[in-house]
Amino acid sequence: MIQLTTIEQSIINTMREFEASASGILKNNAPWTRGIKRRLYDLGCKYDYTICASGLDGDSEAEWLYDVVWYKEDGKGQDARLVDVPMIAECEWNAGIGHIKYDFEKLLLGNAPLRVMICQATTDTMQATKDYFADAIDKYPYNSRDARFLIIILETTSETFNYMLITNGENHELQTHLKQLHT
Repeated sequence: MIQLTTIEQSIINTMREFEASASGILKNNAPWTRGIKRRLYDLGCKYDYTICASGLDGDSEAEWLYDVVWYKEDGKGQDARLVDVPMIAECEWNAGIGHIKYDFEKLLLGNAPLRVMICQATTDTMQATKDYFADAIDKYPYNSRDARFLIIILETTSETFNYMLITNGENHELQTHLKQLHT
């Protein structure tokens, strides 16, 4: 069974809380993206990271490269040097692989140990969407051996998130694992 890191489990718990609070609300790009960014911002603050994300009314640094970035620097001002970027995330609410792939490919290029993709799919396209992520990661030759991709897909009919963790070319469906964590 796959072992989740503390941050991975915290992100999943945060998304489950968001899922419960947003249930029944029309899932449209702006409110959902802002809500998810806010929760990832709050979680990053708990871990004492500086967060880059747009649309949070001045609470975070400006968006930088990805929808959400957690980072730490050593030093201040021009003397500051980037020392840690543990998590980068992209959130794409336009359905279909044609929309998702461009944001996801940015994560492939990233170098953070944890790369999070949040998107949506219908019941009919869920498996194809999961297969796309696994295949894209498998085919990209420059992923580091320790790269971990947390894929969070909202299934639009049931309004529930599905979780996958892809590590070292292994695809781990997390639904069964997560149910075991809460029993």
